[in-house]
Amino acid sequence: MNAFFAALQRFGIGRLAVLLGVGGGGAALLITILMNLATPPMGLLYANLDPREAGSITQALDQAGIKYQLQGDGATIMAPRDQVAKARLLLAGKGLPTSGSVGYELFDTQNALGQTDFVQQLNMRRALEGELARTIKDWDGITFARVHLVLPERQLFQDSADQASAAVTIGVGARETSSDVVRAAQNLVAGAVPNLKPEKVVVIDQHGKTLSGEGDASMGGKAAMRTALLHPDAIERLLVADIAPVVYPPHNHPIVAAMQAIRLHDDLTRAAADAALAEAVPSAPVRAFLLQNLRLGTPPVWRIGLDEIATALPDLEGWDGPTTATAPAPTYPGRTLFVAGETSDYITRDDRPLIRALFPAARFVTVKHAGHWLHADNPAGFLAVVEAFLSAPPIR
Repeated sequence: MNAFFAALQRFGIGRLAVLLGVGGGGAALLITILMNLATPPMGLLYANLDPREAGSITQALDQAGIKYQLQGDGATIMAPRDQVAKARLLLAGKGLPTSGSVGYELFDTQNALGQTDFVQQLNMRRALEGELARTIKDWDGITFARVHLVLPERQLFQDSADQASAAVTIGVGARETSSDVVRAAQNLVAGAVPNLKPEKVVVIDQHGKTLSGEGDASMGGKAAMRTALLHPDAIERLLVADIAPVVYPPHNHPIVAAMQAIRLHDDLTRAAADAALAEAVPSAPVRAFLLQNLRLGTPPVWRIGLDEIATALPDLEGWDGPTTATAPAPTYPGRTLFVAGETSDYITRDDRPLIRALFPAARFVTVKHAGHWLHADNPAGFLAVVEAFLSAPPIR
């Protein structure tokens, strides 16, 4: 033993330290190589997760004995490539994830060789949905977002494919979603998808409420209310026909589409045009009112720009005027009358507190035997209400 220590002293402490350091480094390198060889290739499981949901997912993976790696501050979870499908099925059975999304990084870990065209198209759609959801989620006030795209393909013997459409679900917490945010979501999705029009993008909040309303014949009432609130001194009195200062769900696109679908050939008759609108517009008086815009002749033409109306509907949607949340809250003190149809649900009793807050002098009248289209369903009754209102003295 003494001879061993004497030999070490003759070798030198410095040389011994270098030898131990080289040996330790070599051993660490060997261990690292062996561990890497033993670690299976990893694939993307989910990305862009919030911390709470990432915690729920990793807990479920731990319980199932599936290895994983965290990246990007825990927002991205990687799993063994051969277990990604199994892990997703397991998590889906537990209702996870609820808001995670996969974007274009989906293609970073996949080999396109051997994939069918269907799988490639499906992955492309999933990636686009994920990227759009991420962009919307980054906006102020948005807590989560999901995008669903419907991209029909042109079938054999079909002249063109059906129109693309999309649905966007957003979480806004307790805040009220502005019409600007809804329009921005529609325009973003439509701009990213070929042949997708903004009016074909439906926006829904976390409560299942449809936010993407659209303009209709009552757009004049919305414009009149907005003008009265912003410039009350310029308006002597205000009459609003069956509309409230709120956002409505979409419902008029089928009517415009039916009008666009009428073939304008030289032999077209008003009866044939009426029959073509019957399914989308069951009310005969309303159809007659709409067909006043059709001029028969050689060839027949619409007096209104239907294509422009269809394109502009998203810009006419909802209510972008002042609200009770505007500081200071604007009001119109002049004589105001809200006229509702007996069978219409455009002005409900729940809307009246908001209306009275903005229009303190508002009164409410119901036209019998009429729906939303007052001037078409009961023109005489509606005209009588209008004449009586206009003949009344203004509020001084």
